[in-house]
Amino acid sequence: MYPNRMVYLYKAKVKKNGTHYRYIWGKITRPHGNSGVVRAKFKSNLPPKSMGAKARVFMYPSNV
Repeated sequence: MYPNRMVYLYKAKVKKNGTHYRYIWGKITRPHGNSGVVRAKFKSNLPPKSMGAKARVFMYPSNV
């Protein structure tokens, strides 16, 4: 029912690979509660400052 991929995007001070933006990819695993919150597993652990921050959800690839 849920889209597969999501990404946590953040801005760094030092440029890396020609951009200030860096990202950590993740996969939605299951719902959490009744208000549209989901649980996700990321490739590497998220930094503490990401708690409560927004993450981008990609509606593709999806089986819906």
